[in-house]
Amino acid sequence: MIRLSNVYKKYDVKYFFSFAMLVYLVCCLGQNSLAEDLKERIPSKGKLADFRITEKPVTYYRDTLWEYINGGAVGYLAYGFKEAITFTAAHHESGLEFVVDIYDMGKQIHAYGIYSLERSQEGVAVEWGCDGLLYGNALYFWQDRYYVKIMAYDIAQETDKLLSKIAGSISRKLPDVEASPKQLAVFPENGRIKDSDRYIKTDVLGQDYFHDGFRMEYDRKEQRYTIFLIEGTTREETALNLNKYRAYLNEMSKPGNELTGLGEQAYTGKDSFYGTVILSRKNRFIIGVFGLPDVAAARNIIQIMLGKLEKIDKRPYP
Repeated sequence: MIRLSNVYKKYDVKYFFSFAMLVYLVCCLGQNSLAEDLKERIPSKGKLADFRITEKPVTYYRDTLWEYINGGAVGYLAYGFKEAITFTAAHHESGLEFVVDIYDMGKQIHAYGIYSLERSQEGVAVEWGCDGLLYGNALYFWQDRYYVKIMAYDIAQETDKLLSKIAGSISRKLPDVEASPKQLAVFPENGRIKDSDRYIKTDVLGQDYFHDGFRMEYDRKEQRYTIFLIEGTTREETALNLNKYRAYLNEMSKPGNELTGLGEQAYTGKDSFYGTVILSRKNRFIIGVFGLPDVAAARNIIQIMLGKLEKIDKRPYP
């Protein structure tokens, strides 16, 4: 039997420190390589015409983001944030200054998610990115796995034009992807409320067992209602979670009713916030219509959406 103490004696302490240094360098180089990649997204002086960078770009990582956006970091981290770079640019002629933030969210769906979370319906659509909006002194857009926020210190006659100019310069430095999340194609077109779509990464419907949810708000004959599409990991997990939510609804009101001919599981219930709820599961997806008292209309909506699920899921259906 070989004693461990004898094994350790065969190796000089310097090898331990060499290994430790190697691990340190790999970690640092990995982080620095990310930073270098993000710096490449900043337009060069020639591409950022009529502007000059007045403050050196600063990079933030998962463990330092809170230093920049304080409590807002929690939401970004929940959506898979990797790193961010921020810099200030001034317009030569007007002297107007702009703060530019470029967030690498790791995945396209995460970039869309944080953008959808921060977006409001007061914005004016812009041409940049997969989707973008202008709000007075700010312009937000997402493109590929990046979320870009440009904010002006002051509002002037040319602010909108200059915000768009900076946005265009950055957009041209990002991967050319112009696709919304495929899950949105499952939702009905008629009655959609503009810019009401959301991607909710965790705690969908306030439940910690629901994740990866998509939400859209609707207006039908002056009746406001909401549709959710929740994507589970497996059929078994999704069925279990749907039963948990049903039990939760039953605790708040009288037990709901089973529905037949609508997916693999379906029932109605009452939610204290949304009102009437109709839920259906097929495979690992849950579709819910919330706040539409017309049960027949809600059933019809869900039936149409169920028929579209196979187009977005590559996994085999029963």
